Amino acid sequence: MIDQEQLRSYHRSQVLYALQEASEPMTASEVHEGMTTLALAMGHPRECAAITPAAVAGILRGMLGEQLVTQGGDRTNRRYGRAEPTWSIAAGHARVLQPSAPGRSTAAMAAASPMAGQGTQLRQITIDQRLAFLQAECAALLADVTKEHAAFELRVRNQLEAFEARAARLLGLPQDDGQ
Repeated sequence: MIDQEQLRSYHRSQVLYALQEASEPMTASEVHEGMTTLALAMGHPRECAAITPAAVAGILRGMLGEQLVTQGGDRTNRRYGRAEPTWSIAAGHARVLQPSAPGRSTAAMAAASPMAGQGTQLRQITIDQRLAFLQAECAALLADVTKEHAAFELRVRNQLEAFEARAARLLGLPQDDGQ
């Protein structure tokens, strides 16, 4: 079990690291996706990835008050159809190192590392892992779009049938009761 204070500190560091590594401003949802994907890919405990996009947004708002991040323009979230603010790391902020999992001592991590004695070089996500994440995300997106499309088709079909029934009543045409 990871101490909650260590977990909060870890999440704050992950948010700053994700923003630092980004090539453009990110929404809280994008920061959340990046930091949880990285935590799992680095082999950190699952508790490290147990954070919601809303919690990440709260961390970002707190960091805005501390002037660690800056808030940019809004970007429309295609999934929810609403505008969300974008965030960037504040100019002049010291470089953030990739956070290690909370609860692990740095000496224990260095000893367990295959590159012990070669500095603190951390492994990155491989292309195959990135492709696997993208394929899973694409499959989930496709399933959502397919479900939404089927619901849309049913709604349009029902509206057309209702319109045809109203038009038939107004014109005095015989009703087709589905027989």
